[in-house]
Amino acid sequence: MTPAYASLSPQLSALQAIQMLRHEAPNKETIYQAYVVDADRHLVGSVRLQDLITAPAGVKVADLMERNTHAIRVDDDVEDAAQDRPL
Repeated sequence: MTPAYASLSPQLSALQAIQMLRHEAPNKETIYQAYVVDADRHLVGSVRLQDLITAPAGVKVADLMERNTHAIRVDDDVEDAAQDRPL
C-alpha cells in the first residue's frame, strides 16, 4: 500500500479530472480510483477511473463519485477500525 494517492475536487468536470490525473499519474504507483476531497482536504467520496473515462466530458465528479467511502487514520485503534468497516 502506498501513501501516495490521487485526489480530485468534486467541482471538476470528468474531462478536467482526467487531465489532472494525467498530470499526477507519473508520481503515483497505480491509479484505478481517485479520492474526492473538499476544499479543506476532507474525504467526501471516491471515483473510479473507468467512470471518469466513460462519462460525458462535462459531468461533474460530484455526480460520478461514490459517497460512502470508508477511511481510517493511521492512529485509529485497529479493533475499532475493523468494526466500523463492513465486510
